[in-house]
Amino acid sequence: MTEAELLGAVNEYLANHLDKSFWDGLDESAKSASVAMATLDILAELPGVSISGIKPDSFTSKAIAEQAVFLARNYENINEGKVVTSENVGGVSQGYTLIGDHPGLSFRASAYLKRAKSSILGGSMHVCRG
Repeated sequence: MTEAELLGAVNEYLANHLDKSFWDGLDESAKSASVAMATLDILAELPGVSISGIKPDSFTSKAIAEQAVFLARNYENINEGKVVTSENVGGVSQGYTLIGDHPGLSFRASAYLKRAKSSILGGSMHVCRG
């Protein structure tokens, strides 16, 4: 899959998503940047997987789509794996929530990432003793 094909797959996935209107409201530059950043985030968690090996309707492409919309929506608020969830008057203090199982990844992207890892391993479980 090329970067352009991946952007098309993300657009297709988000066409039936609750964030459809938000995604459609972004300019092409923001969409492209979000997908590029999301691709790096997701592929960093999948050693040995490259963009050319991603299938259009795979869990990997879905994880990238979820991460792309998450980044586009929250990029300005993300602070080292945390999202601001509360502020007091005057902005003197802020409350944070850690993001998903992997800091910086959305909850839905993390869920698809787990499925992608499972499908890459063929659904098998590896048990090691150390």
